[in-house]
Amino acid sequence: MECSFYVLSNGMKLENVLPKLLAKIYSLGHKVNLRVDSKERLEQLDHLLWTTTRDFLPHGTTHGHLQPIYLSTSCENPNQATVLLVTPGADETANNYEKYLGFIIEDDIPLYKNQYQNAKFFIFDKTWSVLDS
Repeated sequence: MECSFYVLSNGMKLENVLPKLLAKIYSLGHKVNLRVDSKERLEQLDHLLWTTTRDFLPHGTTHGHLQPIYLSTSCENPNQATVLLVTPGADETANNYEKYLGFIIEDDIPLYKNQYQNAKFFIFDKTWSVLDS
């Protein structure tokens, strides 16, 4: 499984980068499961995707088998997604995915670099730049 981490640094918020990243993944023809840590966060990100994206991103929190982008707090994969995108604090279990994409905060880089030695790390500041592994 390919594993990448997106580092939120310099006060960058998930809400600023998530729609763009999901749009890119979806444009490449992938189904995505977006896993979050709480029902409140799930509702917040669902609302964000309905209201702030220029181009509609087909997504949902119910009827997962019908959603190209499925938002959930659980480890299920009802849409047979190939990409798992995990937000900070969410369950990191990743079975049966081709790609694992995680959002982490800058302070956690050493921990994740030690645990995922073959992973790629990208840092969000004003640009998307690759960290040296």
